[in-house]
Amino acid sequence: MALDPEQLARLQRAYEVLGLPQTASAQQVKQAYRKLTKRWHPDLYSPGSFEQKEATLMMKVINDAYDFVSGAPLNDCDPRVAAPEAERVRQPYVQPPRPIIFRHDRDAPPPKLDLFGFWVRFFFGAIFGLLCGFNAIARGVVESIPLAILVGLAEVVIFGLLSGFLGDKFWIDFFRR
Repeated sequence: MALDPEQLARLQRAYEVLGLPQTASAQQVKQAYRKLTKRWHPDLYSPGSFEQKEATLMMKVINDAYDFVSGAPLNDCDPRVAAPEAERVRQPYVQPPRPIIFRHDRDAPPPKLDLFGFWVRFFFGAIFGLLCGFNAIARGVVESIPLAILVGLAEVVIFGLLSGFLGDKFWIDFFRR
């Protein structure tokens, strides 16, 4: 889509209003527009003042220039005003690999359940839970022995089940973070 001479002159004036060369990229145009908007926005001035009226007129000119430039052929695609950085080859987006915890190999056999390890952890955990329960009594958190034993066993059962189902590698990685 070629521009006629009148549109080319208008495009040149629009770039001058924005304070940019005609080889500016779309991102540079947007940055210049935002900078001018921060400088000339009418809300920055007291209502009814000369400065506000001047800012209103300037914003109309800036908005018209931005609308015309953003609607014009992109510099990246327009051979007439191609920017040097537009000539380089754009690299395709490559999605980073997913974390190991979310990977799933459909051909891999299901993980083996280590029942012996689960029960060993469970019983040693029960002993540890009893000790934790008595520690809770010593700290004054729990006042009765049966409640302390129940709290300690509950902690161990929950940790044992999570450990058995999620595996030791999960917890090692979890506590390394």
